[in-house]
Order: sequence, then C-alpha cells, then structure tokens
Amino acid sequence: DNLTVIIFVAMVVVPFTFYYVASLLNPGYVPIVAEEMAADRATLLKSTSNYYCRWCDQAQPMRSKHCRECNRCVRRFDHHCPWLGNCVGERNHRYFVLFLFFEDLLIFRCIGLAWDTSRSSGEALQWIQFNGILVICAIVLVIGALAVSALFCCHMYLVLNGLTTWEHVSHNKITYLKRWPEDSTPFNFGYCKNCFVFCCYCSTQNWEKYIKSLT
Repeated sequence: DNLTVIIFVAMVVVPFTFYYVASLLNPGYVPIVAEEMAADRATLLKSTSNYYCRWCDQAQPMRSKHCRECNRCVRRFDHHCPWLGNCVGERNHRYFVLFLFFEDLLIFRCIGLAWDTSRSSGEALQWIQFNGILVICAIVLVIGALAVSALFCCHMYLVLNGLTTWEHVSHNKITYLKRWPEDSTPFNFGYCKNCFVFCCYCSTQNWEKYIKSLT
C-alpha cells in the first residue's frame, strides 16, 4: 500500500542524506594560520597548545591529528573514511554514525523484502529455480548487514566510552593518553553524558583547558 511505499522511500532517503552530510561537511579542519600571523611559532605553540604539526607547521589542538589524505589537521580525529572520501572528526562524526544506523535498518528491510518475495515450492531444485536470484541478493545483503552492524557497534562502543578510533587504536602512542590506563580515558564522562556531548554539543571544545582542570 501507499504507506509501505512511503516508509521504504524514507528508509532509502534518510541514510543517503546522512551519508552526503557526513561526506560534504567540514569534519573539523584546524584553520591554517597565515605565515604573517605565525612568525613567532614558538610563542604561538606555547600560547595555544602543547602539540605541533610539522606538516601544517603550526600548533595542533589536543585530540586532533593530521590526515595525510586530506593534508589537514582534524579536530577530534576519528579516521579517514574511504566510503565518504572525507575524514570523520568533530563536526561530522555524529552524522557518520547515524548513516551507519539507518543504513543497517535499510539493509535488514531489504533482506525482509527478499524473504517476503520468495516463492514456496515442494521441490528443492524448483525452489532454487524460482528464488535463485533472491538467494544471491539475500547473501550479499547479509554480508553487508554484518559489516555495517559490526562497524556501527564499534563506533557506539567508542561513543559510550568517550573515545575515537584513533585514540582507541593508538592509546600508547598518544602523549596525552600515555599516563592513563589503556581501559580508561580522561574524556569519559559516563555513558549518558558521553552520548549527549557526542550528539548535541556542536561547538569547538577546548580539551587542553579541560585536561588542565583535572591536574
């Protein structure tokens, strides 16, 4: 009926909308400081951050990382996503996770449609002849669902624990995390607040100031 069609169209449009938002949105690039404004780079570094990017040749805010594919430093860097052709960072990470969630729903709905469309038959060979293409499509969809679900679950784990993919993978190599045990992070505010900050906090965050308040 018409309602079913509208719901299915919405299930297609929503994930693609979040995909394009995450793909086209500035992920949180650290502004490039003009040379005339950064002549005294030692002073700049001391006044803004304890970290320095040798590729951008300027101070690097805490939790940011230089992406070699984009050739820019990205705030709260998570990873560079080949699906998006863009980095996932402070400004578009939430849209990437929403894309994964709604894409997962769409794939499972397509699996359900493949099942509903299949024709029953008493003979196995005849059933395969009737439903062979649907079976192949269902297998591809199941593989896609497993991949997207695994990725979504990984990112939800990171969100709930106040981490990024880069921080989780490179914990022992990151200066500001080295003094913290591997199973903890100074950016973990508890599950509820982590989700609130991730979903609703849109302004640039001063992590250096927060870390200083802990010491």
